[in-house]
Amino acid sequence: MQQPNDQGDRNEAKDRPQDQPPPRRPPPSGVRIQLDAGVAIPPPNKTGPPVCMDTDGTSPVFIGSAVLHDVSLHPCKICPSASPPCRVPYGGHEVEHNGEYNLLPTTPDVEWVPTRNGEIPSGRRPVQGGYESNGEKLFHALGKINGIDVPGKTGRHLVSGSLTPIRVAFPRDMCD
Repeated sequence: MQQPNDQGDRNEAKDRPQDQPPPRRPPPSGVRIQLDAGVAIPPPNKTGPPVCMDTDGTSPVFIGSAVLHDVSLHPCKICPSASPPCRVPYGGHEVEHNGEYNLLPTTPDVEWVPTRNGEIPSGRRPVQGGYESNGEKLFHALGKINGIDVPGKTGRHLVSGSLTPIRVAFPRDMCD
C-alpha cells in the first residue's frame, strides 16, 4: 500500500473508507449529460446554475457540445426556453441544432479566465468543447455582445483580426 506523502493526503485517506478509490478529477471536456432535441433539459440539481442569461435577462443559458454531421463536435449554448434549445455558433451565425448534443453542468470547479487572440494562459488546460472535422480542438468561451454574455467557441486556429477579449472555461487549480 502506498504511503500518503503529506498531511492533506493522510487526512483524506483516513476519512475515506478503504474500499473506495480516491476521488478522480473530471476529464478535460468535463462530465456531460447526453441530450437531443426531443429530450427535456434536466433540473437545476443536475445542470448546476446557468453560465449566463439570455437577452431577455431571465431565461437561463447553459453550455454544451453539439455533434455536427458525425464528423465534428462544436461548443454550443443551450437555452431551455428556445425551440430547439441547442444553438451552435458556426460561420459567424447562431445555427439551430436538432440533433445530438450534451450539456456541461456548471460546477464550482470551472472558472472563466480572460484570454485574447486564441492564446491559452501558460500552464493551463481549458475545458475542451469539441473539435473540427480536421481534428483542431475547440474550447468553450464566453464573449460579450451588446453588453450581454454569450457562450461561444474559441481555438488557436480561430484567431481573427478582432481583439475582443473573451473568457475561456478552465478547471480550477488544474494545470498541465
